[in-house]
Order: sequence, then C-alpha cells, then structure tokens
Amino acid sequence: MNNRKELADYHQLYSEYYDLLTSHKDYLGEVDILLRHLKRLGFGAWSSVISVGCGTGSHERLIARHVKNIQGVDQSRHMISVAKSKGHEPNLSFSDEPLRSLLKSYYDVGLSLFNVINCIERIEELSGFINDLGGAIRAGGILILEAWNSDEIFANPPSIVTRHYCDSGTSLIRTAIPSFSCDKDRLVLDYIICGEQNGRKFEFESRHNIYLHSRELIETCLVQAGFGSISWFSALSDGHQAAKKGDRMLLVTARKL
Repeated sequence: MNNRKELADYHQLYSEYYDLLTSHKDYLGEVDILLRHLKRLGFGAWSSVISVGCGTGSHERLIARHVKNIQGVDQSRHMISVAKSKGHEPNLSFSDEPLRSLLKSYYDVGLSLFNVINCIERIEELSGFINDLGGAIRAGGILILEAWNSDEIFANPPSIVTRHYCDSGTSLIRTAIPSFSCDKDRLVLDYIICGEQNGRKFEFESRHNIYLHSRELIETCLVQAGFGSISWFSALSDGHQAAKKGDRMLLVTARKL
C-alpha cells in the first residue's frame, strides 16, 4: 500500500474521511432526540447554541434548522475546514479558535457531544473546560455532555471492531483496536484504516486516548462551574433513556444556576 501515514488524532487525513467513517451514526435520529429533549426543557427556535468539539459539523447543520443560531467549535483546524466546506448557513458558524476567545456572549444551550470530554486528560483541564462553558451559558441555560461510562468500560472492556464503508468511489475498512494504558488511567483506541479511492490505495493509522472520567468527577466539575439539576441518560445514539447499568455511553444534562 502507498500513502501510509501514522496520525496522532483528528488531523488532515483522518478529517478527510471522517464523515465516511462515522456514516454508521444516525445523525438525523440523534438530532431529533436532542431537539425533543431541549423542547421538554423549555428551549427551541429562539435559542442560541454553542457546540464544542463539533468535528465536521454534522450535528450542528441539522440543529441549525431549528434554533436561532449555533456556533460550532473544534480544536482541529482540519475538521473545521471540512465543516466550512459544506456550505454557508446564515445562523451557523464554525471556528478552531481557543474556546475562551469565543466566549464573548451568553448562550442558551451548550453542547459537547460524541464523548469530546473524554479527550481531556487531567482533572484540572476537565474542570477548566466545563467552567469555561459554564461562563458562556446564561442563568437558566442548559449544558449537555456525552461521555463514556467509565464503570461499564472497566467492567466490560470493548473488543476489536471492524467496519466496512463505501461511498462515491471510496471503499474503506476501519479496524478499531482497544487497549488499556499501562497505568489503566485511559482506554487507547488504535484505528487502522485502509481503502481505495478512485483507484488510489491508501492506509493510515490514528490513535485516540480516551480518559475515563467517573460520573462523580463530572458532577463535581459541573457543580463547581455553577450547574445544578444534574440528570443522567443513555447517549443519543442509544435512544436517550434514563441511565442504567450496562450503558456504555452516557449523556448528562445540567442547568446553569
């Protein structure tokens, strides 16, 4: 194979194929569940939203049809470049600037979906991240986060998963190989991706460190950032039911006091 590259995380080549690699996700279904959840909490077409860790903007473009405005933020300039390339919407913007530089106004809803907070390593960084978001959400506003369920992952570690993807002249095989770090403080996901695009073969790797923060730690950070009314559910991809033992992904909702 040619064009083999090793990537640390969400960089250019991984970002180029990201939408195909996540095409198994039901974005329409997840956004429908999210919008119904927001409606129950009193939010809707008048609401302003900030979404941190937006990636290539698939959730955000769908949400934008139903809210006043939405700001997508991601630290990967490559992911943001893909997000912007999909076209302009007047109430939707994307940025790879540091989060703090964008917190110049108050939002009604803060989002960080698809387990973004598990990319944050140290406790003080997690606390700072949630505190920064809290500083941007008005009193009475809502913060919604998705996270891996650390208890379930430690009890029942994930296994190797291989997926096949095909779309418009591109065929991919992605193998996800999980392992725990030596000190068991994180789950390491090594993605091996190979395929062919318009007759050109390629192969690359991407390593993702998943820091398994406990529910108790996340709740502590939320309280310290001025949030209350904390509720836990299964993730959007799992139907957003009341959280139960065995859920591998979780969603937490908290209201700014």
